[in-house]
Amino acid sequence: MKSTYGLVFLSIFVSVTLACNHPIKHYTAMGCIASENCIATGCPAFFDCPSLTDRQPDKCYLYGKVYAIGEQVPTEETTGSCVALRCSGVINDEFSRFDEVATFSIAYIECPELFFPRPKNCIRQFKSDQCCSSSFVCGDDRDKLKTCQVGNKTYYEGQRYDVEGDPCKACICTVNSEGGVMEHCFEQKCTFEFTDSDRLLQGAAPVYKKDRCCPVDWRLPSPYDKISQTACNDESNNHKCQYGNLTLNIGDALESVFTAQGTISCRCEIPPLVHCVLEDATVN
Repeated sequence: MKSTYGLVFLSIFVSVTLACNHPIKHYTAMGCIASENCIATGCPAFFDCPSLTDRQPDKCYLYGKVYAIGEQVPTEETTGSCVALRCSGVINDEFSRFDEVATFSIAYIECPELFFPRPKNCIRQFKSDQCCSSSFVCGDDRDKLKTCQVGNKTYYEGQRYDVEGDPCKACICTVNSEGGVMEHCFEQKCTFEFTDSDRLLQGAAPVYKKDRCCPVDWRLPSPYDKISQTACNDESNNHKCQYGNLTLNIGDALESVFTAQGTISCRCEIPPLVHCVLEDATVN
């Protein structure tokens, strides 16, 4: 962002989202707009999501941007996901109408290293603007590389790694123009807007799991869903969560669902969407 206002807004938004103890990646990924008001947990009181409320059937939506049919998503938006995306759909010219919901056509990038085991004593080197590794460096050549020390772990120049304690961030050990080493870090992007857009349109709630950045699944509305109200819900608040045919006040919860993977607990904490958390099944 070039303007001072943009920089201030970004810093405030980042500080708010970092302080929030509820999963909100589904909102930030879709480019939803955070309320300036915060609740006691440090989260925005609610989000406005134009990509949901103002959605048009002949458009595709990704990371807060809108794409017309036939439009290609810029490479820099999808490099980390190793895909190429184009908005696809069929317009009925005879009746001047759109007969289906536009979706992304996905071309998966198959990196060569996926088909060959990594040689012993070798590392893969990455560049921030590329999906696949750019090279292998092995043995003595590897040992001559500069390194980044992160906690008690050592990473070689060009090596990519996840950040402990922050599942939404990854870094590359990088050499700067002066020959020094630095961490080049970036936010991991969620893929649900092109892999699970049908569930999103059906009003599903994102399901999160501990130590995972993006939703791992979606809970679809069912005729058997029931609201389990809590003592501290706020019926006076104008902002509510919509889930299928149910409207939940802040603090309301859905009855939990028990699966082989564990218990899915869902609650209205930050409208307009319910969010869920998957607790692993306990093995006795």
